[in-house]
Amino acid sequence: ILEEFGNSYDTILYLAEHEIDLLFLDIKMPGLNGLDFLETLSPRPKVIIITAYRDYALQGFELEVADYLLKPVSEARFIKALKKVERELTPADDPSQNIVYRDYLLIKAHRKTYKIPYPEIEMIESRGDNIIVFYQKNRLEARAVMSNLEKELPHYFLRTHRSFIINTHFVSAFTAEEAELENHCAPIGRSYRNEVLKALN
Repeated sequence: ILEEFGNSYDTILYLAEHEIDLLFLDIKMPGLNGLDFLETLSPRPKVIIITAYRDYALQGFELEVADYLLKPVSEARFIKALKKVERELTPADDPSQNIVYRDYLLIKAHRKTYKIPYPEIEMIESRGDNIIVFYQKNRLEARAVMSNLEKELPHYFLRTHRSFIINTHFVSAFTAEEAELENHCAPIGRSYRNEVLKALN
């Protein structure tokens, strides 16, 4: 467990800047109730609802929650829910295989393999299960995992937000909230701010 929150608003702030795989959610909590809160999330992580209220189960499954557990929850039932999520999070084919790392990026997309030299990449954005590579005023979208990609990039790439990685060579100006590149802008998340500003300065 990475974090625990007692209300929906603190959770929203945390999720705006952090990627997570699984969220445990109650129905009744201060601020938005669990289901109203869930509707605000896009994209959504896997969600297991744990609650004393059975009346919301149908609405929960309409929001595509992974499981709906009624309190008190037995250990066996809890483990079953976790294993279900684990299966859903394990792709049939590893998305990281769509990317090969050298002095350039090889990306498999649209039944082709694209070769993009790292210095030409201006920014990489994560959207759901995909990444978008912005380079030479072009963009290429492929199914891949941002965290896997980040580990292999050259030192001059910098993560500014849970959904954005920039090539610092393209930075033309910056504030505490965003970095301006030649053709794009990338937000600077609060949890990344100190490291980003230190690197850019």
